[in-house]
Amino acid sequence: MTTSTLTGQQLLIYGTGQIGQSLAAKASALGMHVIGVNTTGHPVDHFHETVAFTATADALATANFIVNALPLTPTTHHLFSTELFQQTKQQPMLINIGRGPAVDTTALMTALDHHQLSMAALDVTEPEPLPTDHPLWQRDDVLITPHISGQIAHFRATVFPIFAANFAQFVKDGTLVRNQVDLNRGY
Repeated sequence: MTTSTLTGQQLLIYGTGQIGQSLAAKASALGMHVIGVNTTGHPVDHFHETVAFTATADALATANFIVNALPLTPTTHHLFSTELFQQTKQQPMLINIGRGPAVDTTALMTALDHHQLSMAALDVTEPEPLPTDHPLWQRDDVLITPHISGQIAHFRATVFPIFAANFAQFVKDGTLVRNQVDLNRGY
């Protein structure tokens, strides 16, 4: 078995929001080159560079790891498709911590079979829960976790201050201080 370090590896993160930024900061500290994908390619803290959804070909071709940290919208449904996987050249590992339906499961299995991906780590799947007889369970190149990537030991200490501030603001004037959902964008 060959071992390596993360230093110098390229991490491509789809989603440059709070989760993507936190992951980018940690990966950068480990010496990874981190590229973020967002709607316009606008710069975001903790990413070495960013690209727009429509300009990912070069980043996909050089990625060693791909993380999905996107919300589910009509645009992101099955974004990780046969067409996307065909653009990979380094046999990256796909990690899905976003939403299950962002990854076309049939396309994922084909990409693994054709060595377009080296493996997949899935905290979310389509369908979810994954039926006990689903072929993903039998694959040595797939790690499945039970939708726990967002769980942290200090969840209440982290979330309650956000809730309390939002509740106080909402009672005051009907707005929120943090994490306002834009219904037009879907997140």
